[in-house]
Amino acid sequence: MNVALAHLCARETTEARRFLAQAREADPVRYEMRAAAMLARCGFDLERVCRPAVTARPAEPVAQAAGARRVVTAANLPFGDCRDVDEYARFRAMPPITPAEIDGLNWDNILGDLMDE
Repeated sequence: MNVALAHLCARETTEARRFLAQAREADPVRYEMRAAAMLARCGFDLERVCRPAVTARPAEPVAQAAGARRVVTAANLPFGDCRDVDEYARFRAMPPITPAEIDGLNWDNILGDLMDE
């Protein structure tokens, strides 16, 4: 949490979020008890820090049709495909998928579930 606080003081919020997620992963009880108060002592709001940042939209190309949606990819999100710091922490805590797990999958059933058959 101290490293996250240092990154916040340096205005490096993405790095701060990453270290806060690691702190939550390492000791969820201590994180819940101390993180908000620790950040508040330095003038930061934990909930606001952990909320994904809203960035200004880049200028739309003139050729793009009016009302067309901007494509959102993992590259333009602060936590990749994850919605928030909690989901990011759960994802980071997951072990890697093993080759045995991949070999044990029934891909026809998975495809059927995806196609709603």
